[in-house]
Amino acid sequence: GGSVNATNCVYSGNKTKQQSASYSSSREGGGALCNESGEIRLQSCSFYSNSVAGAPGPSSTGGTAPEAKGGAIANSGTLEAEQCTFFANSAAGGVGGYAGGVGGGGNGGAVCNLGILDLRDSMFLSNSVSGGLGGAGAQGLFQPPSPPIPGGPGGLGGPGNGGGLFNAGVATVANCSFTGNIGRGGDGGTGGAGGDVLFPYVRGGRWGRWRPGRLSVRRCL
Repeated sequence: GGSVNATNCVYSGNKTKQQSASYSSSREGGGALCNESGEIRLQSCSFYSNSVAGAPGPSSTGGTAPEAKGGAIANSGTLEAEQCTFFANSAAGGVGGYAGGVGGGGNGGAVCNLGILDLRDSMFLSNSVSGGLGGAGAQGLFQPPSPPIPGGPGGLGGPGNGGGLFNAGVATVANCSFTGNIGRGGDGGTGGAGGDVLFPYVRGGRWGRWRPGRLSVRRCL
């Protein structure tokens, strides 16, 4: 990777949004900056209202949605930041896939560090992270003469880790302040409807529609 030296820079209103759950894990984050294997040195820089959002999980497999990493910065290399301000940045995990997929995690409302971080004399204010909503449960099925199949359970919501800073690498933090940062886990997904589908169970007539506790079939032979 390369190197970046930035002084008195402002990063504001940048957004990163995944389009597919198949993206590689190293490219999931950093609303303003993503450092995969290089070196970044920041002096007196400000990061305002940047955001990253994870993609939804697979639509047909019930898979876990991707994580969202670092509303302002995602670091897997080496990052040094001094006298920097991080305000109102956010990271949100993706919604779980259909059939009870787990919501994606959100890691680091402002900074997600998976590498080496040296952070000094900096402020983290009102940043937020949220886990993704769990996927809806699979819909039930009714095909007489078989008994109804109940709807499936909704998926677990994703975790929200580190409203201001998430660290899973090596970090040195000195003389920094963290104020009003928030982390929220995602809500669980809704359960699937119980056996509410159209089914071909008539001979030469119209299809019936079944709901739990009530069945209406007309013009059947």
